[in-house]
Formats: sequence, structure tokens, C-alpha cells
Amino acid sequence: QKLLILIIIGSIPLVIFGRSLGSALAITAAAEVRDACRLLVLQSPFLSAVRTRVPEGLMCMVRWADMFSNRVHLRNFPLSAPLLVLHGENDKVVPVEHGRILVDEYEGGARKKIEIHPTAGHNNMPPNWILMEVSRYLHELGI
Repeated sequence: QKLLILIIIGSIPLVIFGRSLGSALAITAAAEVRDACRLLVLQSPFLSAVRTRVPEGLMCMVRWADMFSNRVHLRNFPLSAPLLVLHGENDKVVPVEHGRILVDEYEGGARKKIEIHPTAGHNNMPPNWILMEVSRYLHELGI
């Protein structure tokens, strides 16, 4: 999985982008740079790595092994950046509900948004759609 950090020197904002497993690293990176991060973008993020494979009823047995919990990190890290979550409606790897819950529970920034591509799955989200949504949200934020 990929983590992409766009760092542009000057007056252009720092946008941190993480996809799937890379979303955990992007959250950590955003916490490290704090106020320098002007937008955190997560594509197909999961609540936790274990939750993508283990039914809710069995979570009590494997919770100790769940090192990558975006839900916990978004709650505990000192983040203030706006959040944009991009998810595919047909994602069979990380259910779109994971993205919805992360946005609903995000308290770090006053601005948060989820955009759901109606036909995309986990590995076929159109790059032009991603760029369009990120650009649109940056404009909406006045960045």
C-alpha cells in the first residue's frame, strides 16, 4: 500500500495523502507536522486493520493484535487539519462504512467530508476523480 506525502515549499499548503494501509501512516505523519498539515486526505481508510477481516463478535479475542487502528489514532493524535475521506461504494477490501465512521467520529478539525465514488472498489478508483475531489475540497476550504 502507498503513503504519499506532498510537501511543497513556500505558501502552498502541506497536504498529506494516504491510501488503504498508508492511511495509518498518513495520520501519524499529520500528527507529527501538526499545524503545517492543511489537509489530510485518506483514500479507502480502515477503522483498524483487524476489523477489515474479523467479524465484530470476535474482536474481543484479537483486539491485542490490532496495531493499525485509524479510529484510535484519529481520536488520540493532536490533529487540527481538515479531513477528506475518499472511498469506493463497491470496496470489498475495506467497507465504505469504515470511511463513514472515521469521518463521523473525527474531532480534530472543524471541517471534515467524505466523498464516495459510486462504482469504484478498493483498487480501481479513477485518479482523475481523486484529483478533482481533492482540488474541489481545497478550493472549498479556501486553500
